[in-house]
Amino acid sequence: MEFVCNDLTITIYEGEKDSPLILMHEDHNEGERVWKLLAESKCSCTLACISGIKWGHDLAPWDAPANFKKGEPFTGGANEHIDLIAGRIIPEIEAAVGHGFFERYIAGYSLAGLFAMYSVYRTELFAGFVSASGSMWFPNFVEYTNEHTVSDKVRRAYFSIGDKEAKTKNPIMQTVENNTRALAEMISNRGIETKFELNAGGHFVDDDIRLAKGIAWIVGK
Repeated sequence: MEFVCNDLTITIYEGEKDSPLILMHEDHNEGERVWKLLAESKCSCTLACISGIKWGHDLAPWDAPANFKKGEPFTGGANEHIDLIAGRIIPEIEAAVGHGFFERYIAGYSLAGLFAMYSVYRTELFAGFVSASGSMWFPNFVEYTNEHTVSDKVRRAYFSIGDKEAKTKNPIMQTVENNTRALAEMISNRGIETKFELNAGGHFVDDDIRLAKGIAWIVGK
């Protein structure tokens, strides 16, 4: 099942009516692979995947310079995207499946993993988030989380990172593992059930497996 909202495609993999909703941003059609892995692990949820986003705009909390010489700068459109999720995307998902959800979670990989965490500071829609190999190197993000309060609705949080992701010559990217560990500890200290997982490999491997592991944990499997 899928529909289009504001030029974005939302693909729904429907689970049991009493299962939670997982909202996930995808970039390389990993949604179907994640859904198959969740089914294999008998993880009960409805997975709704958003594709077609402007990655460096819709998921960036604020403007930031490019992190690579040939990259494009980030133009912070995350707040507008969160408003779209709250005002249109989730209501249209619920209309499409014919019911609401007792719990919702948000999941993402890379910059979408950072956005997943950022969103729970900006809205009370979600009971938790999955940040798989999240872009926790993003400028001033750790400072932001220390200065703001996460939603009272959040009860579970999952973080993962590859053990080779920080082993790079790029000084910005070198911070990613330490920042991820620090953010997981900070969230845990705020009384939220938290899991941190160190995966084997670099950033561009096993995105579907890493996402599925996080989702399975966060919904209680």
